[in-house]
Amino acid sequence: MAWLGPLRGLFGGRPAPAGARVVARSVTGVATAIVKAGTPANTPIPVSIVYDPLKPAVSTIQPAPDETWIIEDIFVTAAPSIDGIIQFVLDDSKDVQKTNPLSTYRADYANKPKIDPVTVPGMHRLNLYYYNSAAGGTADTTVTFYLKIRIIKYE
Repeated sequence: MAWLGPLRGLFGGRPAPAGARVVARSVTGVATAIVKAGTPANTPIPVSIVYDPLKPAVSTIQPAPDETWIIEDIFVTAAPSIDGIIQFVLDDSKDVQKTNPLSTYRADYANKPKIDPVTVPGMHRLNLYYYNSAAGGTADTTVTFYLKIRIIKYE
């Protein structure tokens, strides 16, 4: 079983304790970024995420110690009025990934690109930033996109 060594840290976090039950569930998070009027192009704008309709929006995803979250994909239902890219930042310092422009992630596109899964181990922090490709207009604009999230809990 030595060949498993390189795979141990593949999904982040720590291995499940012996005898632990692993429960996985998938949720769709609603993410929004507000491009203020007159915002210059390529400005990092914090993204707010609602992953549970009974909880308020958060700007930082921080799983519990016994959980690992995996952002598996993103999509939009319509092209945003101000297109841009999403940057995933782990623990305030590690740039994990930058996406293509959001307009390419339309759910109804047959050849929609997929993102590389982003793993957030327990007690780590993930922030998303929206970089607008054009300057903000005369009014604030809300950009909405969706995250497919798998939450793995060790019980």
